[in-house]
Amino acid sequence: MEHWLSRTKTKMTSIVYLRMKDGVIISPGQVAVFGAARKQTLF
Repeated sequence: MEHWLSRTKTKMTSIVYLRMKDGVIISPGQVAVFGAARKQTLF
């Protein structure tokens, strides 16, 4: 569980970092929504 959690955390951090590089600042809440939408559409 701990390992899975830290991996998810790393993934979220990298998503936030990539978005920031694109000049888009998003909150953790938006990251969760973005991740869920991305999973649903398999984008």
